[in-house]
Amino acid sequence: MENITKDLQKLSIPITSVNANLANTRKHEPENIEILKNSLSKYGQRKPIVVQKKNMVVRAGNGCLAAATALGWTHIAAVVVDEGSTDATGYEIMDNRSAEKGSDWDFEILGKKLAALKEEDFDLDMVGFSDDEFNNMLEDLTPTDGGIKEKEIDEDLQVDNECPKCGYKW
Repeated sequence: MENITKDLQKLSIPITSVNANLANTRKHEPENIEILKNSLSKYGQRKPIVVQKKNMVVRAGNGCLAAATALGWTHIAAVVVDEGSTDATGYEIMDNRSAEKGSDWDFEILGKKLAALKEEDFDLDMVGFSDDEFNNMLEDLTPTDGGIKEKEIDEDLQVDNECPKCGYKW
């Protein structure tokens, strides 16, 4: 249980009591499991998985469970929810879809943060970025004296907007 953040340890349950969702709507490639294993090894578990009480099936956190199991963990922090299959399945799909929909990066900020980590000799693989991915990202951004700036701005971009309800202009 030493791998679980202190505040989450009260949610700890035996890992053998939890069942991976074999019908999970989101698949985890081996590369993703490696990233999760690296994260769990370095940072420990900082957020619980979500388990449906009926059959103790994971509804959010299947990748985390796979990584923790591969690391030989005996316990995992879990929120156990007593709900029917319809709600459990709905939550599972929403959790995966919201992660997908919120997946746009602010590459300027990301580039700066990765560069700062790299300056500290931080292994970028620990956060899921290879050196090649980092270098390719930097090539897509234009360096300036103060760091990284955005690419050229589209001069034809409409910047005058008006709220259709109240008429406010910006």
